[in-house]
Amino acid sequence: MDRKWRRSVLDVRVMRGADAASDHQLLEATIKTKLRTIFVTLQEGFTTSSASSF
Repeated sequence: MDRKWRRSVLDVRVMRGADAASDHQLLEATIKTKLRTIFVTLQEGFTTSSASSF
């Protein structure tokens, strides 16, 4: 886990019974995110805000 995202992880569970045809275990994680507001300047000089989504 990258240090940048360490505080965003709220809960992690291992799904041991899931059939993934692999020797790895599947993880289920709950994370918190915040959406940023990006201010866009239009050609006429007006400023509007729009939320960015990933």
